[in-house]
Amino acid sequence: MELLRIEGMMVEKILGKVINRIWILCMAIFMCVCMLPESVFASEESKINIPDVDTTRTDCSITVTHLDPDENVVEGVISHLYKIADVDEDYNFTFKSEFGTNETFDIYDLVTSQFQEKWVETLSTVIAENSIEATQSGVSDSNGQTVYSELETGAYMLISESITKDEWLYSFEDFITAIPLFIDGEFVYNITASPKKSKTEFEDPEYYYVVKRWSDSGYEGNRAAYVTIHIFCDGVEVETVKLSADNNWSYKWKSEKGHKWTVTEDPVEGYSSSVSRDGNTFVITNTYIPPDEPDEPDEPEEPDVPSEPGEPDYPNLEETPGGEVLGMIRKIGEVLGAKRLPQTGLLWWPIPFLVIAGLLFIGLGIRSLKKKAE
Repeated sequence: MELLRIEGMMVEKILGKVINRIWILCMAIFMCVCMLPESVFASEESKINIPDVDTTRTDCSITVTHLDPDENVVEGVISHLYKIADVDEDYNFTFKSEFGTNETFDIYDLVTSQFQEKWVETLSTVIAENSIEATQSGVSDSNGQTVYSELETGAYMLISESITKDEWLYSFEDFITAIPLFIDGEFVYNITASPKKSKTEFEDPEYYYVVKRWSDSGYEGNRAAYVTIHIFCDGVEVETVKLSADNNWSYKWKSEKGHKWTVTEDPVEGYSSSVSRDGNTFVITNTYIPPDEPDEPDEPEEPDVPSEPGEPDYPNLEETPGGEVLGMIRKIGEVLGAKRLPQTGLLWWPIPFLVIAGLLFIGLGIRSLKKKAE
C-alpha cells in the first residue's frame, strides 16, 4: 500500500509539472498573438463589406461650428482648411506631394485623439515652413458656423485663429478629419465638427524665446554668419529675425496668452536642423553633416543667454528634449516612421484575459507551495 501511495504521489507530481508547462506554453502563444497588429486579424470578407469610396465626388463639405467653453457661438473666427492627403477607393490615404512624401496611412492614425495633437503640430510646422496655401478659408457667421463646400474626398486639417471679444481671448485647437468618414456602416461625405476651445482673460504679456544651438564640435568654422528665423502666430507669419553672435544667437518677444506660436528656420548649408520646445522657449539645433560621412551629431554647444533685470530667465536648456514631437523639417517625409510619431495597431482587448491568466498562475503557485509544504 505504501508503494502504491508513493507511486500515486509521483504520478501526481509529474502531471502537475506537465500541466504547468502546458499553461506556460499556452500563455506564451497567447501573448505573442496579442502583440500582433490588429490588421493581421482582418479577414478579406470584412474588407469586402466596406463599400468603395466615391473618389469622383466634388460636392463634399465640412461644416465647422466655433463655440466658447460655455457653448455660446463665437462669430468672426477666421479659419483655414488644408487638404493634406488624397484617398483611394479602398480608403487608403496618401499625403499630397507638397508634403514631400507618398506615404500611405490609416486615417485613424491621424484622427485618434491620443495621436492627433502630435500630428497637428508636425503638419502645422510643414505648412508654415513651406508656405503651403490653404485649400479654403472662411469666417464663422452669426451661428458660429463656417461651411467649406465643393470639396474633394481626402484628409483635411483645419487651423483656427484666436479672436478677442469682450476682454477675453478665445482659442481653438486645430484638428484633422477626413472625407468621407466611415460611420455606422456607411461613408458620410458631409462632415460636421466643432474644435476644442478655451477662453483666457487678458493678463500681463508673457515672454517667448527662440535660441540657436550648434552641434558641430571641431567644425565651428563652418557655421553661417547668421541664420534667418520666421515667427508665426496662429499660422500667420508675423516677424522675421536674424540670429547671430551679435545677439547671442537668441531672440525674445512678448504676447498675450492663448496664441499658437511656431518658428521655422531657412536651410543652413551643411547642417541638418531640428526644433524642440520647452514651455515658451523654442530651441533650434543645427547639426553639422561631414561630407560623405554618416550624420552623428556631437554634443550641442549650450548658448550663453544672459537674463536682463526685471525679465524672466531663460529656461534651463539642458532639460529641453532634443527635437521631440516638433521637428524643424522641410518635408513630413523626413519624420514619418520616426519613434516620436504616433504608431498604432496593438490590441487592447486581451488585457482582461491576461489579468485573469496572471491570477490563475498565482493560484497555481500557491497550490504548488502548499503541496510541497505537506
